Amino acid sequence: MSATPEKPKVWAIASFYVGGTAALIFGVARWAMQSPAELAALSSGRGLVLPGWAWNLLFVMLGLAMCGFAIWATIRLRRFR
Repeated sequence: MSATPEKPKVWAIASFYVGGTAALIFGVARWAMQSPAELAALSSGRGLVLPGWAWNLLFVMLGLAMCGFAIWATIRLRRFR
C-alpha cells in the first residue's frame, strides 16, 4: 500500500484549526453582543428550536472540539512521521 501524501493531511488539519477558531469566535461574539432577552428567546424557523444561549454554547463547544481534534491530529502526525 502506498502512503498518503502529506499535503492533504496538513490542509485537513489547517481547515479544522480555521473552522474551530471561526466557530469559537462566532459563538463568543454572539454571546457578548446579544441582550438577555435575545439569549432567552427561542429560535424561530425550521429545525431544532433552542434558546439563544444554547446556540451560542453549541458553537463554542463545536469550536473547542474542532480545535481539540486539530491539536490531536497535529501531535499524531508528528509522532508517526
